[in-house]
Amino acid sequence: MENSNDDTPGEIIVRLDPLIQDIVIDFLQHRRENASAISDAIETSDFETVGDIGHDIEGTAGAFGFSEMGLIGRSLQQAAHESSLVDIRTLAEELTSYLDRLRIVYE
Repeated sequence: MENSNDDTPGEIIVRLDPLIQDIVIDFLQHRRENASAISDAIETSDFETVGDIGHDIEGTAGAFGFSEMGLIGRSLQQAAHESSLVDIRTLAEELTSYLDRLRIVYE
């Protein structure tokens, strides 16, 4: 479940079971790699790659409780379908910001 934190404005706190910690660490590392790959895809107008990444994010983020990230993934798919580099850039920044503000609490 995603919550914002009053102590750190903009911080996103997600509480997860410690049994999935290793999987979540790998998942988040892949999402950071995705953000970089999207930036590369923007340079070459590779909308197929952006759409594939968006599809992957949308399909997996919710399973870990990252609903906002899943919405970003869905929006990336739509922007890729529309060949909208402006929207893709904005969404790539949103994904990076989300990952930077994310704090996982294992309990």
